[in-house]
Amino acid sequence: MNRLLPQTRNYESFFEIKLAKRAEGTRKQYHYALKDFEDYSKKKFKLNLEEMISEFKASDIEQVIDTLQGWINKSTIELGNKKLRVNLLNNYFYYRGLKIDSRDMKDLEYENIQAEERKEIKLEYVEEILRQCKPHRKALYLSMLSSGMAIEEVCHIKKSDVDTSGKRIKIIIKPAYTKKSSRGRTVFISKEAGKELKPILIRKSDNDFVFHNSNDPVITKENEMQCFRRIVDKFKLGKKYESGTRECTTHGLRAYFHTKCIQVHGENYAHKMLGHAGHLMEYDRYPEEKKLEMYLQVEPKLLVFETPVDVKEYNTLQKKMSDLREDVHWLMKIDGIRAKVDKETVETLKEEIKNFKNQA
Repeated sequence: MNRLLPQTRNYESFFEIKLAKRAEGTRKQYHYALKDFEDYSKKKFKLNLEEMISEFKASDIEQVIDTLQGWINKSTIELGNKKLRVNLLNNYFYYRGLKIDSRDMKDLEYENIQAEERKEIKLEYVEEILRQCKPHRKALYLSMLSSGMAIEEVCHIKKSDVDTSGKRIKIIIKPAYTKKSSRGRTVFISKEAGKELKPILIRKSDNDFVFHNSNDPVITKENEMQCFRRIVDKFKLGKKYESGTRECTTHGLRAYFHTKCIQVHGENYAHKMLGHAGHLMEYDRYPEEKKLEMYLQVEPKLLVFETPVDVKEYNTLQKKMSDLREDVHWLMKIDGIRAKVDKETVETLKEEIKNFKNQA
């Protein structure tokens, strides 16, 4: 064997070489899947993961599939995660030289759970959650609700990713922060969320995680999801679906944002804001002012405690301010009028502009 080439494939080389460029969240998912199967194997057969692979290589494919079926039947995790772990385990088997035909994998059976109609998270539930949680979680939940960020994304955000220089706080989500997309994106958070976030940012250094003090954002994500579930269960906020999934989840905050974006700008914009590929491709070429303008049109629907400015009223104020600017423009051009502009008119104009800026 050539010692300059990689040695025999094993568990360590899978993570150090094969998954070296994958997001940390993806690596953790593989870790959970392999550990889950190994725990089952130790309990059922008294064999660890390495020993099970050796057994499988020496066994008929029917025995392999039946063993995997036993693991699936014993698992109590949610159906979507169960199927994901089976696929991840099969990817690892392939890496280790255990090639299972996709047609054989299709023989695996899963529980038949009918698709349930998912309800939008109620604003009254969100209000109660925000009243019960600590300040940093209030900032976290409001940021998710008003930006569409997923829980794994907000747990990766560092202070250096946050731009507070504009009219609304802007957050840069890097590709490594999410397992669902290979592209990063930029989001805004509401003025309401910004008020809760700014005191936190003051205490942070550029390389600090914004919403937690842990060194492991993946573990923090799991902890935050558990905390959210505890609040929901404690105050009996929403029901559980037949599958066991709660009506009120952290993903519900993201779904709420998605719905409000659809109502204002349509499906393409909504999917783009969530980071889904293939939607509103021209958005990336929009100037920053245009992106902010589109967000501000959605923002009134994303506020929880603050009273939003009515959209029609907002547009009326914009028109009124434009007309006032036009009037001043022509007044200043008329000879001899500049010095005689009624002082009261000027003061009224200033007051109109001040009120408009306060409400915008």
